[in-house]
Amino acid sequence: MWHKKTTETGLDLTKASRETLLAVIAELAERSLRHLVISRKISGGTHSQAGSGSKMTLASLFGT
Repeated sequence: MWHKKTTETGLDLTKASRETLLAVIAELAERSLRHLVISRKISGGTHSQAGSGSKMTLASLFGT
């Protein structure tokens, strides 16, 4: 359970730390997808649903 911690100025540290954590998680998620976006832009993308599925499967395999 979250406990509310405030400073002398009344700043809610719990809320601030949660917002910081969410920002870090969002940044990591964006970085993990960046190479796929760049690859798609360079190659011109795929022309079918099957091609998109194959590209995502390969990206998943290479990412592990």
